[in-house]
Amino acid sequence: MHKQLAVLIGSLALGAYVWLQVPARPVPAAPAAAPQAAGRHWQLAGQGSLQSPFGIAAALPDSPPQRIAARRQRMQARQYSTPEPYYTMDLRTLTALARQGDSFAMIQMAEQYESEWEVLQDDPGFDRGADPARLSRQLFSLAIKSGYPHIAAVMAAKALDQGDLVDAHAWTRVAEALHDADSATLKRRAGSFQRLTHAERARAQASYDSLVLQLGLTTTEPR
Repeated sequence: MHKQLAVLIGSLALGAYVWLQVPARPVPAAPAAAPQAAGRHWQLAGQGSLQSPFGIAAALPDSPPQRIAARRQRMQARQYSTPEPYYTMDLRTLTALARQGDSFAMIQMAEQYESEWEVLQDDPGFDRGADPARLSRQLFSLAIKSGYPHIAAVMAAKALDQGDLVDAHAWTRVAEALHDADSATLKRRAGSFQRLTHAERARAQASYDSLVLQLGLTTTEPR
């Protein structure tokens, strides 16, 4: 386990994601409001406009203290909480720490881009040029690489919550490779993924292979 974590942390130093290697871009003017029924669209470099899979976010508490309390409750329930000061840091502070390899900052940013992006768009540190879902996933993955392996099990549980057995299966196998005790619980919750079709298993395998490559894991586990 210690050897695996050393590999993960070392690979972060090589710069796995460009997002942490480049300076923060100037914050552009706020985009015009999109039609409510269509959700919001996010322009990615070199790609077309993508609609965030979150669509219009579910109603969030109005005040920042209430949102922080709700976030703390979510994260503590899944056992991926951070030290208390990180809950009240603004996005610019978290971004600066994340660029230095701080896994707690990455996790806080990832959680906010996943669950609170709708109310963060006026924050000076909010990246309006990124797809929140994709950036959140990248940040969670970076947190694994920087020494917080339990996030793999968290990602599997999140996928199960959304009914995505393919993604859940891939992340559960990553959690197994990292010897996370929660992987057995995840498999029981998903019925050992017996409902997956042959095509879905192939997609899960491809996703797992991609994650292994991204995270720098070395595994000889059976498929």
